Amino acid sequence: MLFAVDAHVHLEDSLPDFAAVEQRMATASGRRDAVPVLLLTERHGRHVHRELGALFEPTADGLGLVRRGGSLIVVPGRQFESEERIEILAYGYGPDELEGRSAVQIIRELAKDGVPVALPWGVGKWTGPRRAAVRQLIADFGDGLLLGDIAGRPSLWPEPLFAGCRVLNGGDNLPIAGGSLRIGSFGSLVEGFGPNGRPVESLFRSLRDHAVLLRDFGARRSLIRSGEEQLRLRFAREAA
Repeated sequence: MLFAVDAHVHLEDSLPDFAAVEQRMATASGRRDAVPVLLLTERHGRHVHRELGALFEPTADGLGLVRRGGSLIVVPGRQFESEERIEILAYGYGPDELEGRSAVQIIRELAKDGVPVALPWGVGKWTGPRRAAVRQLIADFGDGLLLGDIAGRPSLWPEPLFAGCRVLNGGDNLPIAGGSLRIGSFGSLVEGFGPNGRPVESLFRSLRDHAVLLRDFGARRSLIRSGEEQLRLRFAREAA
């Protein structure tokens, strides 16, 4: 089973057209045989996945939701901000009380339950003093940690910390007008292994297995477009 995964998805003020997302992922990945998967990275206190009952039904393994009349799978997950202001993504699990703890504490707690965990790239999160902290986390947790790339990292912006690490891609759609149209346009192709009919369990097993390759699909934003989106996000926050 092949999965096309957008591993950094926010569902903010309104739900996207999930049928359009499914089509977008097939087009971006070039693999209509791949099962499209959105890994939600909900922020502290948000539980939007609970509102999807009318459009989705549980997967057989109980770990995700599959679109009624389609094949799109949505998996709950969390985006934590640590004490050091480093973002940490937890897929399929993530109690709110971990918010604000040290990065080491958050990752250790998640690792106890075998939760796939990623450190996503960010414009301000991987620069300055926090860059050294990210580098140390990579050294400390090694194979137990995924790194996350996002569509908003301009193609001309290299990232040496990705070298030698497994990188899982996600769109990281921003809470700005038209942001939801980015969902599913950038991600990773992942070969799944595991029991038939248990898709999320199969995907998670592959994410934890370093022998499984993660292949890019879709396109990232240009430097100009990325800068424009960051400005729009800043203005939206200031106006709120």
